[in-house]
Amino acid sequence: MAAPAPDPPTLGTLLFELRYETYEAQLNVHLIGARRLPVRHLVTEPGVASHGGVIKCDPLVEVCLLPGEKPVVESYTQFGVQDPQFDEYFSFKLTSAELNKKTLRFTVYDYKRRHKLTPIGHVLYSLKGQELDGAMVIERNLKLNSQVN
Repeated sequence: MAAPAPDPPTLGTLLFELRYETYEAQLNVHLIGARRLPVRHLVTEPGVASHGGVIKCDPLVEVCLLPGEKPVVESYTQFGVQDPQFDEYFSFKLTSAELNKKTLRFTVYDYKRRHKLTPIGHVLYSLKGQELDGAMVIERNLKLNSQVN
């Protein structure tokens, strides 16, 4: 009998709040931050890096509505952190009927040197039937897969 497969390494978590303003027909997203994002890589040779052998990622987050993937909004890049605090706000114009058909996709990237974006993970959050009063912080684990089921 084969041993169970080990759990995949954690990709971190994303924290956000959502509020829907009925009068303005607008979804407001407060991107709070992320926790425990993975390091880029470990340096194994002594004396190569002066930062303890760990190179932290430079995260940024793209937010879009599915289906359609438009519009796409992007956070500022946080440099050299595993627990970034974004504290950024984004707005999407949506009627309440459209709201129930949409899913938010958050994609966390590591902004490497030479302007390369490397995906770390995704969070999908269906808006159907959700209480969107902004009264609580939502925390979700990042996943490798970004497809809506």
